[in-house]
Amino acid sequence: MEEVASNGAAGPDVAVVGLGYVGLVLAAALARAGLTVVGIERDARVRADVLAGRVPFLEPGLSDALRQLPPGRLTAAERLSSAPPAVAPPRGPSLSAREIATLLERGRVLFDAGDLAAARLFFRRAANAGDAGAALAMGATYDPDVLAKHFVHGIEANPEEARMWYERARELGSPEGPRRIESMLAHR
Repeated sequence: MEEVASNGAAGPDVAVVGLGYVGLVLAAALARAGLTVVGIERDARVRADVLAGRVPFLEPGLSDALRQLPPGRLTAAERLSSAPPAVAPPRGPSLSAREIATLLERGRVLFDAGDLAAARLFFRRAANAGDAGAALAMGATYDPDVLAKHFVHGIEANPEEARMWYERARELGSPEGPRRIESMLAHR
């Protein structure tokens, strides 16, 4: 049985369950956007097709998109052994400055549009590559003060998660991380 261990060491940024019409297109789009994706699929033939860059159904252009992905950007497994940790350990600077800037910009656009879940995917990828600004942005997506200022509704703030990401930003060299923590504590 193929299994992906998500102990944070070198796991995926996101897992997509099911590599059918919706799942495979989503997985490919996220991988093209720079995220490391694992597709969870029970059917061994589908997994083999995806890993070989073949699409098991008709979707124009998808086979080419799969073949153009960098090695390891999209993988497939039968199951994910456990949920990824909230804050993964740093993977080192595996992304170029340009790639990190692109991830941050896409994350900011999504954040401004109110799509925090999607924004977090981009911010997390950049933060895990060692970018302090991305760790700050990740913290902001959980910070009650920031969410209130952006009039975010329907998503509950998580001060503890924000604090963890602001602390990560400090570890990466940002003097703003501790200030954000102090600001949160002052507004409690």
